[in-house]
Amino acid sequence: MTKPRQWSDSVRGPWLTREKALAIIIGPLLVAGFTVWLTSLANEPETELDIVDLRVLAGSYDPAEDAWEPPRVQVRVRNVGDQVSVISGARLKIVDYQLLPYCEAGGTLTVSETYDVSLPATPAPNPTLDVFVSQEVGQGETDFFEFALQVPDEDRTLAGSHAYQLSVEILHDGQESGMEAGTAIIESPMPYGPDEQAAFAEDPSSHEDFRDCVRAVLEDHRRTLGWEGVRAQ
Repeated sequence: MTKPRQWSDSVRGPWLTREKALAIIIGPLLVAGFTVWLTSLANEPETELDIVDLRVLAGSYDPAEDAWEPPRVQVRVRNVGDQVSVISGARLKIVDYQLLPYCEAGGTLTVSETYDVSLPATPAPNPTLDVFVSQEVGQGETDFFEFALQVPDEDRTLAGSHAYQLSVEILHDGQESGMEAGTAIIESPMPYGPDEQAAFAEDPSSHEDFRDCVRAVLEDHRRTLGWEGVRAQ
């Protein structure tokens, strides 16, 4: 009777040690787990918000009611990601400012939400105004909201038109840095435009002090007309 052949350790060892056996079993598991992790990263929902446009609506004054309708900045956004995007705030930075004094007395998406913003009448250089916003934009949806910009009542003693150049940023989905929405040019209503100002400045029947005032206002007004940004149509 023939005995089964016995393999010696010297023959078996080089082919399959304990370490090699573990490597054969664990190696494919690690590769499979890493592949699943990469796949989950690729398929993880993302938030991605795009600015569609920024619009400016001019303010108006009703002398019969002595009421001002504030100018407004409207922002339209679209969610192109694959989950709900939450808008938590906005930053409005006053890039430039000009007071245009009066030289004589007198003078299709629906908006989902309006946020009131008080503008200082005499701002320091480049102040930033933080605005609380609460908007949710569903996947593939477009939202439209606005900021109503007002000069506080106590600052209206500076009789004139207030002109602001505002950069607008939108904060969303927990991001600390804002997404640029654009630059808006805001002016409270004036009793007359540049052409009328030029005529007043050269009217010989007007008092010299009045003509000097109008010339100064006209120069400042022309400077604001050179500001870059979106203006009311």
